[in-house]
Amino acid sequence: MIITVTGRIGTGKTTVAKMLAQKLGYSLIDADRIGHLLLEKPIVKARVVQQFGKVILVNGVISRKKLGKIVFSQPAKLRALNRILHPLITNEIIRKSSARRCIVDAALYNELKLDRLSDLTILVKAPEALIMKRLKGEYSKTQITSILKAQKIKAKPDFIINNDGTLIQLKGKISKIIAKIK
Repeated sequence: MIITVTGRIGTGKTTVAKMLAQKLGYSLIDADRIGHLLLEKPIVKARVVQQFGKVILVNGVISRKKLGKIVFSQPAKLRALNRILHPLITNEIIRKSSARRCIVDAALYNELKLDRLSDLTILVKAPEALIMKRLKGEYSKTQITSILKAQKIKAKPDFIINNDGTLIQLKGKISKIIAKIK
């Protein structure tokens, strides 16, 4: 079974994905991590630098922070980056999911066409005020707003987790889902 956990930044989708993988004994595939590793590959790096310029480099390495400032403030630039990375990320997820017992952690459910791959989808939600609070030290309010605006989750989930409480409450919600899918 391939279970995709999706949700916007700051909702706790990665925490949910990790807990599910641990409780079910499934492997975990992190789409963000795949994207980060792809940016280090010379051919991908060259395409991204060609598209966005050397301004995104710090000591010869793509700065995700600099790249993020560009793409999350300019929708056309985000689309350009996605045209480069999304097919590669999707292919890597397909390759890694061949074991068929995995959890895919991916905010970009629609963009990566994970509906074709997933047997089950879990959407993790949280109130925007809580997302802002969770991400306060990591990003500016403007950056968070830009990222949230760019992340439009259109998944038709099998389950929705409202992650607006404690970690203990979240574990309880996950246990209920596991009981239903076993």
